Amino acid sequence: MTIAASILCVCVGQAIAAQATKYDLDRRFTTVAIPSPQEDLEGTERVRVEQALLDWLEQMANEHPNIVKSANPSGVLSAYIPELLPYNYRRESTPLVFSNTITPGGIQASSYNHYIASEPYAGTMLVITLEEISQVQTPVEGFLNNEEKYSLDYGAFWEEHDRWLFYQLYLIDAYRRTIPNGYSVELVGMVTEVVALQDGLRDPVGMTARLTLTMPTAEQIQALNLVPGQQYVVYGVDYYDGYRFLEANLNWQGYGHVQLKPFDPEMLEEPTEDEKRRYKENGLGDVVIKYNDVPLRQWEYERLNSIYMTLCMPINLIEYDQIRDENGTLVDLIPKTQVSYLDGQGKTHTISAEEYNSLYAIPTIAPLNGTVEAFLASPEGALWQEALEQTQINNHAFSVIGVEEIDQLAAFAVGDVKMADGREFTKEEVEGGTKVCILHEWIAEMAGLEIGDTVTLSFYEPDYGLPYQQGRGEGKNLCQPVAAYYFDTTPVMETAEYTIVGLWRGATSPDADKNLYAFSANTVFVPRSSVQSAMEESDSVVLFSASLENGMIKQFHELAKQGGYAGRFKYFEQNYSEIAANFHNYVELARQILSVGAVLYVILLLLFLLLYPGAQKTAVNTMQSLGAGFPRRFFHVLASSMGIVIPASILGGLLGMWLWDTIVALLQATAESTVALDFELVTLAQIAAVQLLLVLVLNVFVALFVAAPKGMSSRR
Repeated sequence: MTIAASILCVCVGQAIAAQATKYDLDRRFTTVAIPSPQEDLEGTERVRVEQALLDWLEQMANEHPNIVKSANPSGVLSAYIPELLPYNYRRESTPLVFSNTITPGGIQASSYNHYIASEPYAGTMLVITLEEISQVQTPVEGFLNNEEKYSLDYGAFWEEHDRWLFYQLYLIDAYRRTIPNGYSVELVGMVTEVVALQDGLRDPVGMTARLTLTMPTAEQIQALNLVPGQQYVVYGVDYYDGYRFLEANLNWQGYGHVQLKPFDPEMLEEPTEDEKRRYKENGLGDVVIKYNDVPLRQWEYERLNSIYMTLCMPINLIEYDQIRDENGTLVDLIPKTQVSYLDGQGKTHTISAEEYNSLYAIPTIAPLNGTVEAFLASPEGALWQEALEQTQINNHAFSVIGVEEIDQLAAFAVGDVKMADGREFTKEEVEGGTKVCILHEWIAEMAGLEIGDTVTLSFYEPDYGLPYQQGRGEGKNLCQPVAAYYFDTTPVMETAEYTIVGLWRGATSPDADKNLYAFSANTVFVPRSSVQSAMEESDSVVLFSASLENGMIKQFHELAKQGGYAGRFKYFEQNYSEIAANFHNYVELARQILSVGAVLYVILLLLFLLLYPGAQKTAVNTMQSLGAGFPRRFFHVLASSMGIVIPASILGGLLGMWLWDTIVALLQATAESTVALDFELVTLAQIAAVQLLLVLVLNVFVALFVAAPKGMSSRR
């Protein structure tokens, strides 16, 4: 009986362990098929999945559910989260990392706003004392300036000139290329008060403000009656601190993680002639000053104590028809009377320029003769008050991805993004719509939040009519997805409290030019079912992949070939096939061992039942002849056999536990499997207990049979 119990424990136990391990492998691994670009696009380009391929994947999911589990893109929304601060600028306690930055070798003209404005948007309201006003630049002049900049051969310029001057032209002055072709002036003043500024930026009071004001007509600029010496309140959404760029620029030059101190005239030093010569020989150009022991050229020195912002109503609104003479020279630009834009579904919307201007008007500049509070409370300050409220939301805006299975996202599938702390969503949370979320570890650290804390998410949709949303819709962003710009045309849809269950880390903007699947650190993950409002479905490969059944890559590849999509998919399964194949032999051997063990157990059990309880027949007949009743005979047989069954089952279970590791290791070596079994020894005790119950039941039946009356009793 001891041998029988130990055999059953080991054979059944290793079979259960094999099945549990196989189930755990299937549960822990996610196999995805990620559509690859049709063409070899730049690394910073967001690649979209064409509709025909999306339709084909949906068809495969319906026709071959044993191969394709799902092919639904993740949902996207934006959310105002007051407890969190977007990671847009370096903080003193963190490494020099820019969110949505431009790095050498990954520069695009269209990427400028992602550097200086950093997304979400740097809405800023300041009070300045105006000092200088440039001449009004006409749309034709603005267009020609842009055309001239775009016509530069930057590749040749890089080879022939100081490469840092290249950055000066291509990056520092890049904001001029983003100015719409309206009428514009350059304003220079001193910052005297901060009304609204994103957290984490240095205090700009006392710094030089270099602003570009653009309006549809020259008359609108003239009507402002801008006067040097007057105080003005100004508003923009692309504020940047020149000193932030200067830090990054100096680090590119090899100065390490420079942390320039706030501007202090006493820290300025005149470089010696020898230093000037040495700097020039080292490719730094003509330095004019040293600050904090760092050599600076003239343009660098100017930016050390300057902030920049464009004032447009609204930005990128005006479109023009070009009028050229017979020589092709631009002579005039005629404003278009209508504005067209695409929404998130690719549908074109067209409205009049006048209506567009009225709907999306934002404040730019206004004289300030009293306090800011009095101005905002006045009828003239109503639009400014609205902008101030929108700025509060946009300066705490995050992109939210609603997922069915987080491992299905491309970045998680390829291993570029991993869990840093906590856990992923459980199946019950995803199916039940539990309000839980996963944040980037930087975001949580800056907010002082930990696993188990809660944050409040107020969801809103993008308004693609907004000029700020147009770049977002083009897919040119360095990091995906980008939070939508909040405007009063897109009210908050729902607000809910979410519990933090995990923190993620991985590929973010610093290496986004090399990684197609990089997320912005300002990305929050939630179960899609937890959001009641409709989420925007993206066709970006960043947010889309087909989930396959584990081990079905070859079958799916054949379907792709038949559908005309051969070579369009990249497959990621974290080496599941290799691991599963390695474990397959052991699973087969486990089944065989279970069969053999079950047969041996039955044989040994039958031998026991026949040789021991069955051998009690003589004693039972004697008891019956002496007049013992059936109950007494039954309990005699049962008790005598239980005295063996119970100790034997306990000993068999202990023997099975003692032999378990040795026997399983031998079986794994025989099957050439390297996968460790997912098993707990308590299961062996449970098997022994079930075996004991089975034997007791059989003993009852045997005892009933053996103790049954046989003929008349001889007792008188």
